[in-house]
Amino acid sequence: AHSPAQDDTHALQGRLIAILPKHTGYVFDAAFAPDCQSVATSENNFGKQFRFWNATTGAHLFTVQSQRGAAGAIDITPDGLRVAYGVEIWDIARRRLLHVLPITAEVYTVSFTPDGRSLAVGDHTGRIGLWDVN
Repeated sequence: AHSPAQDDTHALQGRLIAILPKHTGYVFDAAFAPDCQSVATSENNFGKQFRFWNATTGAHLFTVQSQRGAAGAIDITPDGLRVAYGVEIWDIARRRLLHVLPITAEVYTVSFTPDGRSLAVGDHTGRIGLWDVN
């Protein structure tokens, strides 16, 4: 007999697509670009940087140096144009810092809204701030 529960279990068995090269520290966060062609990663190496990788081949595409300091949380806007790295908002194509949110607490999570106009930022104090980043 075949049950829906068996279908669910089978669907959860993933297939490895690629392995990104070893980072210099442990990987803190990762986010797919909306086109699924690249992945942004951040790591705990205090190197003040985040990296982009080819999601199919695992090839390193580029590294961006943070202006503020080490961060862990990373997310990409649904249009794929900007990345939030901690409190920094970056233009991906130009690799240019657009804005730094006035947050002094250590940031643990960031998440853009589906329209990319707002950003939820969770910090070590237990607060989650909702920011207009348009």
